Amino acid sequence: TRHGTVLAPTPGRWDARGARVSTVLGRDPLVVLYDGRPTAADNWFETTGLAHGDADALVGTGPEAAARSPHSDGALRYGPYAMFVLLPAFALLLKLLYLGRGGRYPLRPRLYAEHLVFAAHLHAFLFLAIIAATFISVGVWRGAVIVWMLAYAIWSLRVVYRGSWLGIAARCFVVLVAYTVMFGLLTAGLVVAAVLLR
Repeated sequence: TRHGTVLAPTPGRWDARGARVSTVLGRDPLVVLYDGRPTAADNWFETTGLAHGDADALVGTGPEAAARSPHSDGALRYGPYAMFVLLPAFALLLKLLYLGRGGRYPLRPRLYAEHLVFAAHLHAFLFLAIIAATFISVGVWRGAVIVWMLAYAIWSLRVVYRGSWLGIAARCFVVLVAYTVMFGLLTAGLVVAAVLLR
């Protein structure tokens, strides 16, 4: 067991602001992957370095990072957290959109908990579909998964809440706009908080 500072930031390099071990690749010899950043503003950039163990500490293998994310600046990594936090708000939005006495559709969900169960189901499906779309490299198949996501979301609203297709379409539009705005604001807030708190 090592004590004290095991992996220190390197002034003037890509990991000057901080270095944190993320994965142990091997124990004999000790080789690890670590996350680093040069400044607080670069906190959300996905940058990984390689370090090996010497007698008392871990030492980075070079002046540059071993890998950088080619997809984005990493701000989208806060998206799943935003979706999870927004789940109760999504359920509340559904409850507000489907207020009424329910005479025509007596089996339509009325209680907030019922809306929350449907919101959790839909979010779980969306998470799985997004993961699938992320790992599919062929554009046509990725597009098919996105169309499937949209069709499933609309169809599930129809099955659970019933009503006319026109009413479903209007409510879907309101949900899409409201959720997109809330998702964008919350993700931006999480990014700003991550920068300020580091």
